[in-house]
Amino acid sequence: MTTFASTLDTLLPRRDAEHILLLTGTVAADLAADASTMSNLAARPDIYALAERLAEVGAAVRDGDWDTAEASWAAFRAEADDIEERAF
Repeated sequence: MTTFASTLDTLLPRRDAEHILLLTGTVAADLAADASTMSNLAARPDIYALAERLAEVGAAVRDGDWDTAEASWAAFRAEADDIEERAF
């Protein structure tokens, strides 16, 4: 579920805004699209929230707020681990 997003572990320390924005814009949209087709209806809101968390990383980077971007990424990872166990 989060394979592509894990690239942020490399991009954030490098402060690679261009690729972070490309990744977050694409993966967040794909994650939300995947949620819309999930058979596990109870998990859909969690996946939408996860997509929003990833979008927050991009928004923080766009604003040059690297601390918030890193905090949002840490929250995304923690939430993804929790969600993945029960969503699929």
